[in-house]
Amino acid sequence: MQLPASIAIVRGSILNTSFEGIDHKKMFVIIGENDKSVFGFFFINSNINKYIQDRQVLLDMQCILKRANYPDILEYDSFLDCHEIKTFDKQTLIAGYDNGTIAHIGNLIEDDIEIVLSVCRNSPLFSEYEKRTFLK
Repeated sequence: MQLPASIAIVRGSILNTSFEGIDHKKMFVIIGENDKSVFGFFFINSNINKYIQDRQVLLDMQCILKRANYPDILEYDSFLDCHEIKTFDKQTLIAGYDNGTIAHIGNLIEDDIEIVLSVCRNSPLFSEYEKRTFLK
């Protein structure tokens, strides 16, 4: 499935929208896509959850995003939570663009993309399928 040309979502795109069960809008970063209908993404968090802090394998998957690199997006240094690939249906994303509930607010810098990919590709948390599909 192809996105309309007016929607340029690529690896590293930073988006913002509301998610069910979360009481505020969340920023998230596209990490990859399958060849059919789904984007894989990670959430941006201002802090590391206590549950994650107590589990080294999950803590190792928190990639810092420096405010200095994203002054128009981040209010302070934040963390890209890379311990689990979440998915977003492409049709839902297109509809969100059309109705204004999803906004493209920026892109990760290339150095951060490379760090994230390296951390994820070497992590035991992801299956070979996830690595081949979203992290290639």
